[in-house]
Amino acid sequence: RFEHFNFGSANFQNFKKPVPPSKASKNLMPHFNTLGIAPNSGAAEIKKAYRKLALKYHPDKNLEASKEEASRRFREVAEAYAALNQFLGS
Repeated sequence: RFEHFNFGSANFQNFKKPVPPSKASKNLMPHFNTLGIAPNSGAAEIKKAYRKLALKYHPDKNLEASKEEASRRFREVAEAYAALNQFLGS
């Protein structure tokens, strides 16, 4: 019986395969470029790139002189992440 085996918390039904570049909409290319990732990147790569850039451009982490620019870039990164997540259905 398999009830006695614990296979961990991995949920393979929610696993997303990378999207081939041919299926990526032309409207999404600026979002991939904003995050600095390839169009065939998977959900994990998108999330990793978002977190890295969100920390880099977070307004509270930047000096007063560059706070407006950082805030603008932070909003761009968040918008790109939201659009790509919605496209992948995550």
